[in-house]
Amino acid sequence: MKKFLAILLGAGFCALLVALVFYYAIPREQGEVKFSILGPGTVKIGDPFTVDVSFVNEGAAPAKNARLALSLPEYLSLVGSPADVRFAEYDIGELAPQGLGKQSFTLIATGGAQTVRRVEAKISYVGGPNGETEFETLDGLGVEIGQSAITLNFETPENVFSGQNFDVTISYENAAPADFERVWLTLELPPVFQFVTSDPKPSQSNNRWDLGSLLRGEKKKVVLSGAVLGAAETYFRIKAQLTADFSGRSYPVAEQEVTMGISTSPLSLSVEANRESIGFVARAGEFVFLYRLV
Repeated sequence: MKKFLAILLGAGFCALLVALVFYYAIPREQGEVKFSILGPGTVKIGDPFTVDVSFVNEGAAPAKNARLALSLPEYLSLVGSPADVRFAEYDIGELAPQGLGKQSFTLIATGGAQTVRRVEAKISYVGGPNGETEFETLDGLGVEIGQSAITLNFETPENVFSGQNFDVTISYENAAPADFERVWLTLELPPVFQFVTSDPKPSQSNNRWDLGSLLRGEKKKVVLSGAVLGAAETYFRIKAQLTADFSGRSYPVAEQEVTMGISTSPLSLSVEANRESIGFVARAGEFVFLYRLV
């Protein structure tokens, strides 16, 4: 009897396990709600664009509790939400037989130049003859990300000497068909960099500038002066990022960086007293300064 009960319990557990795997691992039935997702083939970083999701209930029964979910890849953001939010959901509600609908999403690319990113969409609902079957319909859209809508460039010397003052010119131009509002420039400067001055003056610390509006076709620049103190034959990097506001949120619209080297100084200086560099007690008139160009 115990053996029979054990076999029965084991069979029941296996059946339950199979049912759970079937429910969670196998996609829901496709159902009668169809939809399409449309958008531009190519977009620019920092230039908002629209993705339209159109749907129709081709079945004879209503689709209840219908929801549309949009999943975004890296470098695509929903305008109006924080830049790192990658998910949006829209409550369709009940969709009557032959009922139509459309939902538009405004997106923006914040990076990933010269790559293709895929937007995934899903409509889920309850329907069928008994009104209790769960359905899902999936589709997606590939978005090719081109260059930035704002061009950003550095003009710097290739190499500098340690302690030498030099200029860094950051130029930027609006290549988009619309104006940009509340544009900010942020520089990521190395610890060896010593800020001297800039035109215009920084708005925050020594590495952030409130550039205001940037009109269509407008070109401006920021000139930064400073020096680095570091070992010869080493390198340092300066990185620039532009952000702009859309629907009350700030999004990256352009990034650029430059790498510079620290050259060996052409001047070598040493100090000797009575032809000795150490261990000599100096008297007036006994210092000799030696230098050479290398």
